[in-house]
Amino acid sequence: RIKILAEMDERQLASFLEYMEVLKFLPNATVCTKGAQGDAMFLVLEGEVRARVLIDGRESTLATLGEGECFGELAVIDESPRSADVVSNAESVLLKISAAALKTLFQEAPALAAPFLLGLSRTLAGRIRHLTKRFEDSVHFSRTAQGQ
Repeated sequence: RIKILAEMDERQLASFLEYMEVLKFLPNATVCTKGAQGDAMFLVLEGEVRARVLIDGRESTLATLGEGECFGELAVIDESPRSADVVSNAESVLLKISAAALKTLFQEAPALAAPFLLGLSRTLAGRIRHLTKRFEDSVHFSRTAQGQ
C-alpha cells in the first residue's frame, strides 16, 4: 500500500516495520511544525495529511498526502529543520522512521535498506521533476503577464 516500500516482499516488510513507530492522529492534529528540528520521515498508512505554510497569516497548502504517500524524507536524510507544517485532515495512522532508526537499519540490515533507499530515491526524483515543472510554469506565466 505504501509506494516507497513497493519493492519489498512480505518478509522484508515485516522486518522493516521493526524499525518504525506507529502513530495515530485525530483530525486537525499537528504532525510536524515548520522550523522544528527534523529527525524523521512519515509514511501515511491510513487517512490524509496536508503540508502547509502560513504566508501573511494565511494558510497555503503545498500538498495533500493520502494513503501510500510519504513526507519528511529530507529531514530523515539531513536532519534539517522542517520546511512546512504537516496537519492531519482526517483521523490518520502514520508510520514514523527516525534518522536514528534508519542509521541502525543501515548497520544491522543493509540488504533491507537497499529497497527502501531505491523507493526513497524514486520519490525524491519525482518531487524534483514536479517542482521543476511548477517553476517552469511560474516563469512562463510571469513572462506572459509582463508582455501584456
